[in-house]
Amino acid sequence: MLWLLAAVTAIAMLSATVRAQAPEIPVKVEERANFSRLIFDWPVDAGLRVTRDGPLATLSFDRPARLDLAALRRNLPPPVTGVFAEEGRDRLAVTLDMLPGYRLRHFRNGNAVIVDILPAPVEEKAEMPAPAQTDASATGTPPAAPATATETRTEAGTGTETETATETETAPPAMPAAETASSAAGLTEAGPPRMPVEVAPLTPVTGPDGEVLPSITVGAERNGNGITLTFPFERVAGAAAFRRDQTLWLVFDQAVQLDLGALQALRPQLLAGGGQQFGSAATVLRLNQAGDLVMTPALARRGLDWVIDLQPGDRRDPATPLEVIVEAATDQPRIFLPTGEVDPSQQRAFSLRDPVVGDSILVMPLRFAGFGVRGSRQFAQFTLLPSLQGVVVKPWADAVQVRGVPNGIAIDVVTGLLLAATEQARLQVDRPTEGLLPIADWRRSDEAPFIEMQDRLYYAFSVAPGGERLDRQRDIIRFLFAHRFAADVLGLIEVYRDMQGGLSELAPEMKAMRGLAQLQMHRLEEAAQDLKAPALDGYPEIALWRTVLAVEQQNWDEAITQYRDGLGALDDLPPDLRSGIRLAAARAMVEVGAYRDALRELKAFQELDEPSRAEEAWAQLTSARANAALDDLKTATSAFEKAIDSGDMEVRVKALYARAILDFQNKDITRAELIDQIDGLRYAWRGGPFEYNLLRKLGELYLEDGDYRDGLITLRQAAVYFPERATDSAEVAEDMARAFRRLFLEGEADKLDPLTALALYYDFRELTPTGEDGDEMIRKLADRLVGVDLLTQAAELMEHQVNFRLDGVERARVGARLAVIDLLNKQPEKALAALEESTESGLPEPLVLERRQLRARALADLGRYAEGLQTLDGLDDGRSARLRAEINWRAKNWKATAATLEPLADQAARQEGPLSAEERRQILQLAISLALDGENQKIDALRQRFLARLEGTPEASAFEIVTDSLQRNASDIRQLTAAIAEVDELEAFMADYRDRLSKGGLEAIN
Repeated sequence: MLWLLAAVTAIAMLSATVRAQAPEIPVKVEERANFSRLIFDWPVDAGLRVTRDGPLATLSFDRPARLDLAALRRNLPPPVTGVFAEEGRDRLAVTLDMLPGYRLRHFRNGNAVIVDILPAPVEEKAEMPAPAQTDASATGTPPAAPATATETRTEAGTGTETETATETETAPPAMPAAETASSAAGLTEAGPPRMPVEVAPLTPVTGPDGEVLPSITVGAERNGNGITLTFPFERVAGAAAFRRDQTLWLVFDQAVQLDLGALQALRPQLLAGGGQQFGSAATVLRLNQAGDLVMTPALARRGLDWVIDLQPGDRRDPATPLEVIVEAATDQPRIFLPTGEVDPSQQRAFSLRDPVVGDSILVMPLRFAGFGVRGSRQFAQFTLLPSLQGVVVKPWADAVQVRGVPNGIAIDVVTGLLLAATEQARLQVDRPTEGLLPIADWRRSDEAPFIEMQDRLYYAFSVAPGGERLDRQRDIIRFLFAHRFAADVLGLIEVYRDMQGGLSELAPEMKAMRGLAQLQMHRLEEAAQDLKAPALDGYPEIALWRTVLAVEQQNWDEAITQYRDGLGALDDLPPDLRSGIRLAAARAMVEVGAYRDALRELKAFQELDEPSRAEEAWAQLTSARANAALDDLKTATSAFEKAIDSGDMEVRVKALYARAILDFQNKDITRAELIDQIDGLRYAWRGGPFEYNLLRKLGELYLEDGDYRDGLITLRQAAVYFPERATDSAEVAEDMARAFRRLFLEGEADKLDPLTALALYYDFRELTPTGEDGDEMIRKLADRLVGVDLLTQAAELMEHQVNFRLDGVERARVGARLAVIDLLNKQPEKALAALEESTESGLPEPLVLERRQLRARALADLGRYAEGLQTLDGLDDGRSARLRAEINWRAKNWKATAATLEPLADQAARQEGPLSAEERRQILQLAISLALDGENQKIDALRQRFLARLEGTPEASAFEIVTDSLQRNASDIRQLTAAIAEVDELEAFMADYRDRLSKGGLEAIN
């Protein structure tokens, strides 16, 4: 037994030793907008096999490794409920316990294996069979029995995808045997029945292979303001949809002839200048989108049919944007777009000619609905165009190819470089065979020291006969140019031109030297005029210098293109010049996200070139940014420190800025600390793109922090200080407008005190949008001011609105509201002016009535009682009657007051229940009017009717005194005066407006 125990111990020790030797693989968890991501950061190339069994998905790597399971379990993505690992001697297996309804896609970037967990697309779940059935149906064989697990495998360097939704969610319902053949491509149903359209027979058309194309009838029917098109294919088809110029393209990956009779009958304008385009192995339909024909397609799959709903509008973004991944670190750089398509044979690209634009494009239709590309992406050899469905590429080189790969689409170049690397540049047939600027030879370092050589050249020029002086002058220019004396070169070139009789056009060599001297002095516009001259096209060393110019102009894609074209001449330059060009290329690569390429260039920069101290500083900053983007924070931090301590002020400031942004992204500092650090850099390096970008970032941070005043002020400075950035300034204006809307339309200003909100509004009044939104902003702000009795400020705000923003009915309506505010503010003159200045014709009757009543009240407040009463002539509504009584009361016309109030008192007497406050006030007012008019009998009758009903009310005491016959004495002025004052304080007409404002704001007025 001892030998057995020893053997077991040895095996255990061996296992422990093997496990200890296996590397520990960091696993990062990232949450993206629509999915979760696991990144297994392998130090070596590891193959991956993925299997699916119910809720369990197992990732099997073909190399041993260790995982920190405890750390991973603390940070599981939401779709994963558990994780387990089996660490073998030659493998690592990681099992994920998944929620239903999710799928995996996986690919690699360098050695890192990336696994995305994302919801299964609705179309996919509704239309695709279980993976185990797809293979059987694709080959035409009967479907296999339902499988309990699915498996996909990828060797090192490839990517694939496995469905993670349970089979009950993704598998179609059982189908009768008769239907199996029609669903051989893996679809679950044939869609709803279609009504055929009676059209004339089509003329047969042959395809590229000489065979007559099969035809399908395209269904077309109205759908609201739009049209729904149905394309009834007989097999599973992929689709693409995108716009170019004024044309909507619909491309399908099966070649058929379209019967468009129904569409022609329903909306023939869509086919004007377009229609079906033949000549390729795809089906291409081009629809006219000029003028009001612009329509946005929404694509869906119903069985084998593609259903496209065209509705008015110009939406540009797809329903499900594809992620664009730059895989520049692989042996063959490429762009990868994960589509979820496991079978590459189902994805085919077509080269199509655009008859309007006059160029060719590559189009890749997709089987899954809604998957497209958001926005345009520019690369060195092609442009990835925006699409609502599918993938569209505009190639700039013949070698660009778009192809299906496991789990997605790859865009790469058969020969040459995708972005920019350190390999040999492409050959061009029209490129000059010799260099233009042999700078190393022009330095003449092997002939004599600089001062002695310069003296020789000037002496040679001074003694040269007239016919040779131009040559000697050129020798001096070349020598000084090679030693980077830019100002001297520019002056001597002008002298050289004068010696030639003031020729307007220089030879390519002189033009190149002048352009590079301007570039050295940072005169970018002048440098561009020379360096971009057609006479310099094709020279590889000029392409290298154009790289530097493009970087200075922040044209990153152009810089990479020029660097690629000039790589063949890079080694011909002196090491001290080579360093600046290579550094410029690395900076451009960082800006476009090619971080590993940038680090390779920086490595060559350190090993092969002779950089200056300033270039060393820039290299550290570039390295820090690249390593930070690759999550190598230790290296990035070290490089940032070196850049900060480099002694170069510009590099120091930009390094501090970049590091602060990185610290905030890593949650090492708060937003307030980030704002403080960036604000401290505002005046450290002024001018140029850096200050502009800093101001934009600082303004955005202020807004995110709720500091709207500083945010808007800072963004305004960015726009005002840099008017040359017109396009970017438009974006800044949009950011400011959105913040202004959040403040005054979405309620953020409610968090400020009213005077602060008003001051902020006046400071940025120019951001008030036109139309209803702007008017709503002003109304909400005025409501707040009225609510805190800031009536003068509210009136000023509304006065501007009436005078400059509104017309028609709305102007009259807001004018009436302004009059109310003025009356409440004891400003009847302004109220009358507001009504007169907002007079309009054709107003609604209720608004006309209210404006007449307000006018009458304003005239009464001015003591113009007769005019006020005249304004109310012909108005017999209750509110006008009460107002008429108030005017007569103020005019001390007691008889007229009583005559107006008596019908109102009769009405109150007939009603049961307690009297309202307004009714009690009117009865007391009537009693006083009758007393002052000497109508004793009427007073007695009024007392008999209302004394008991007024008992216990605030008006009871005054009513008792006024109507008591024993106390009634016309000479008892004190009693009547007190009663009159009590009535006046109530001000029924304006009290009604106060009540309405407090309950519903200005909108409650009219």
